[in-house]
Amino acid sequence: MIVGLSREVCQQWQTIDDIETLKYNAESIKETFEALVRVKELIVRLVTSLTLISERLQAQDVQQIMLGLDYLAREIKGSRERFDTEPRQTKSLSNSLMSIQRLIKDVKLLWQSYAGERIREPFELLKLVKNLPEVKEQQAAYDELKTRLERLAKEPPLTVDQLIAFDQSINMLVQSLNSIEGLNTEVKIFLQKTLNGQATLADLTDEVLQWCRQGDHARIFAVKFAR
Repeated sequence: MIVGLSREVCQQWQTIDDIETLKYNAESIKETFEALVRVKELIVRLVTSLTLISERLQAQDVQQIMLGLDYLAREIKGSRERFDTEPRQTKSLSNSLMSIQRLIKDVKLLWQSYAGERIREPFELLKLVKNLPEVKEQQAAYDELKTRLERLAKEPPLTVDQLIAFDQSINMLVQSLNSIEGLNTEVKIFLQKTLNGQATLADLTDEVLQWCRQGDHARIFAVKFAR
């Protein structure tokens, strides 16, 4: 009787162990699945952005990101192979997540560098002409374009529409600035010196003076003695 009772207790104990193992495995599978979902989301985001902007980046930079993706693929493949014997792959997938986040950060920096260079010249020109009457009349439109470009330049595009919006906004700003009459290189140099407080009468060439007399340009400048 005692032997039979002992055997029954042992069997129940084993059943409890089996249940605990199943419970552990279920929790492990759930956590692994959640980590995989996050990994997939970030990979889709990374690949989408890279596909959209790859032609605008340096070939060596794109190649470096691709090498990172290859390494990432090997990490995830290894995690999958270990899953059959160890369902809890959260640590391995956590490492993969960090790798993806680093790649996303790299792509973001590459985009910011590219976009910053694209908007640098029109932004500098806008700063030069911001006090002109014809610019002030359309101040709201210029501000809207500038704000939109700053926002689009901050994050890599995730859709074709976002990339198109960036290109179109630059074109609109450039076309609007180019429509300012007589804004040639000599005038731009004069405006830059004026903005820096370095303009002198010697900078008032015949061409610059003629431009200053157009419309209401003359009233935005002041003459003062140098110290």
